[in-house]
Amino acid sequence: MPEFILQAMLRSVQDWNSEYLETPEEEKRFQSIISSMRAIDRKHFVKHSSYADRPQQISHGQTISQPTTVARMLFLAKLKPGLSVLEVGACSGWNACLIAYLVKPGKVVSIERIPGLASLAQANSKKSIEAHRLDLEIKAESVFDQGSAWTQTYDRIIITAGIDRSEHSRLAELAMRLLADNGILICPHRTGPMIMVKKKGNQLQWQETEEEYCFVPLV
Repeated sequence: MPEFILQAMLRSVQDWNSEYLETPEEEKRFQSIISSMRAIDRKHFVKHSSYADRPQQISHGQTISQPTTVARMLFLAKLKPGLSVLEVGACSGWNACLIAYLVKPGKVVSIERIPGLASLAQANSKKSIEAHRLDLEIKAESVFDQGSAWTQTYDRIIITAGIDRSEHSRLAELAMRLLADNGILICPHRTGPMIMVKKKGNQLQWQETEEEYCFVPLV
């Protein structure tokens, strides 16, 4: 794939997100996301139009977000080296590898409720995990079954599917049970703004973005 096509995707990601960068620290943090997208080649995860900056259908009726939206979620999560992260919804595996790259040497656990998609994400991620020595584990399970993902807490939780406003209580339970103190949870609405939940002691602080998105439902 010609380098200029990858560069076009990265420019699109940069241009769309630039209005949200207000400080030199935020610009530096965002450039680390651009670097991760350059290092974790999307062609290993998306077989057609790999560098198109648009949502794409994958197997089992699921959709992966466009790179600009992926970058926005990673930026809101304030990722940094050494953090532990739970991703809910592995899909193609690209987002999980980006997260693992950004928090290296921290550990990422990515869970996917559809076994076939979990297997696909594992296969797609193998090359990136080996090349960059990422600490990433992809499991086939649902976050609501309170399985192995519930045996620890995480500095960050990133959910890649959307919820309705009526489901905020379920999101609050996840944050209280699975977030470490000062941890951050990022989750989109099915249609609407992105949610950022920060845990401080036994309290949850909620914020929402001004911009809005459309996501497949969190099941």
